[in-house]
Amino acid sequence: MKHFNNEAEQTKILDANGAFFAFSGEQWEVASDISQKYKSLGGGLYCPEKNADALTKQLNENYAFKIKWELDNNTLKDIIWYQFANHETQISGDISDALEALKSYGIIEDDIKKEWPGYYQNCIDNDYF
Repeated sequence: MKHFNNEAEQTKILDANGAFFAFSGEQWEVASDISQKYKSLGGGLYCPEKNADALTKQLNENYAFKIKWELDNNTLKDIIWYQFANHETQISGDISDALEALKSYGIIEDDIKKEWPGYYQNCIDNDYF
């Protein structure tokens, strides 16, 4: 599957909004500015409160662009199989996480479920366990 690498753009968006990730007190101390009031956006992401809405909007727009690019440059099968692999559905036998991830792509559940038997057989044939 062809992926749209949006890390550089995400980094620009984070930097422009003064946002950063911190998972420890030490990381917080290094990255934060005592004069700012911060908002936690989850997953260790912090942003000055005054920029939080703009950051969220810009990240959502960037994500939407990524989804569109991937839909334009891959088959539905490629996208679905990638999510099956990413969520290790051949190990768990549970496609619910892949279904959730594929909601952003607008791929309907019936199309996703149709791909499951072929993907699983491919995993058996190639010993992806």
